[in-house]
Amino acid sequence: MSQTLRYGQSLRAGLSTAVIFALVLGSLGLGLGLARPTTVVLAKPKPFLGAVLTVGALLGVGKLVNDAIDHAKDAAVGASKEILENAQREIQELIRFIEEKFQDNLDIALDKADAFVDGQLSRLFNLVQQINDQILDDIAVISDTALNIIDQASKEINTTIDHAADKLKEVIIVATESGAALIDRSADRLWQLIFGIVGLVALIVVGIGFFSMRSAATLGKFQIIGLVLLGVVFLIGVSGVTVPSLRTFILSRTAAQAADKKLVALTQPYISFVFPKKLVASTDAQMRILGGKLPTQGNPPVVKIGGTVVNIATRNDREIVVDVPATVFTTVGIASVTVKFDTMADEMGTSVEFTAPRADLTVSAITFSPTSPRTGQRVTISVTVQNQGQGVAPEFEVAWQPKASLDVQPLTQVITNLEAGQSKVITFSFTYTDSGAMQTTASVNQDRKTRETNTANNRLSVTLQVQPPAPTKTPTRTPRPTRDPDNPLPPICDTKPNLPQCQPKP
Repeated sequence: MSQTLRYGQSLRAGLSTAVIFALVLGSLGLGLGLARPTTVVLAKPKPFLGAVLTVGALLGVGKLVNDAIDHAKDAAVGASKEILENAQREIQELIRFIEEKFQDNLDIALDKADAFVDGQLSRLFNLVQQINDQILDDIAVISDTALNIIDQASKEINTTIDHAADKLKEVIIVATESGAALIDRSADRLWQLIFGIVGLVALIVVGIGFFSMRSAATLGKFQIIGLVLLGVVFLIGVSGVTVPSLRTFILSRTAAQAADKKLVALTQPYISFVFPKKLVASTDAQMRILGGKLPTQGNPPVVKIGGTVVNIATRNDREIVVDVPATVFTTVGIASVTVKFDTMADEMGTSVEFTAPRADLTVSAITFSPTSPRTGQRVTISVTVQNQGQGVAPEFEVAWQPKASLDVQPLTQVITNLEAGQSKVITFSFTYTDSGAMQTTASVNQDRKTRETNTANNRLSVTLQVQPPAPTKTPTRTPRPTRDPDNPLPPICDTKPNLPQCQPKP
């Protein structure tokens, strides 16, 4: 091969490489110019001390309520369980929506993010709190009213997620150095097109080069470098089309460099809310303080409830779990919750509500008199009810079911003002018309007029053995003495045969 020919091939390879790099650089420049993200100005927050709701807070409360529904479902049956399962599905859909749309961008104030979705995120938070309030009010037995609230809130969560998703379907939320940015999805499609063009051109040029070469042994150094670079450009183009995270990475860097308006995330430590938001006074409990950007290095924070320092059980950058002893708050009311880190000049604060101590009603004994009655015999039943809680039971019903079958209605009495620690014996009377082993059950507070700390101990069943009726006794008559015709007895012996004169003579 002549030297002129080799120079000609090297020149063609160099020109091809230059054309490819020009296309790449031109495409990048076009992308930077056309793919500027459309964002809304969110002012950088000033340092704050009070609680602030964020996207992370919405995600956190969703997960906590999902766990609470798991516990509530264990005690639910029938329609109640179905309503709770529907609510859990909607909560899980909310969790998926937040994680998919916002990913790690959780430190954005909820009211700021709501600028993009017509306030739907705050509405979702309130709906989840509604469900949470009803479940925590009595996790063991949820009233019909509470179930209706849960059912309605679940349906509204479904439509609200749809509304929010519709608002965000044409944008991509990407992280930036200062927070996040909302970028038009058209920019993502533009980058996908750019990568596709670059990969296609690189493939065409590589193909032309292979078809035009005579022998691999004749390739010069610049030709080999050019083909390798073209192969790299082709792989980048294919990756840019098929890997969304690569485009998102480039878009985030584009937003950070080119955007005049950015969605700024919170940079200071903050707390959002406490869970549960209601505690029972004079009762040991555990409380979660949810927030974000919480320091995990150095000394642990000082957490106070109503001015009393409480022990920290666990903590991470988004949650502090504290133990709340019964002695912390013994009266009904609102107590302050403060968190102070060494690295902060001021405390962060929110509040928690302490409610009145609740009763805990239980049936401790059932006795019968007589202990082994017969059919048709009246039985006196004594049911001992005890309030082993810390609060008064203002009004509740005591019911006694004579046997397992429902053909006999339960006997009931209403009790009022049973103080903590007190017991009371309730008596019923009943007459069984059949015999056998009778499964009898006494229950308290089935109508839920008194709020309790525990409803699992509200029933007690015992078996009563009812005997068949006693057999009827047939009276025995004393036989009359036999009359002797030769020695007749006096007439009185007909009615009083035991008289001496009525006895047979030897």
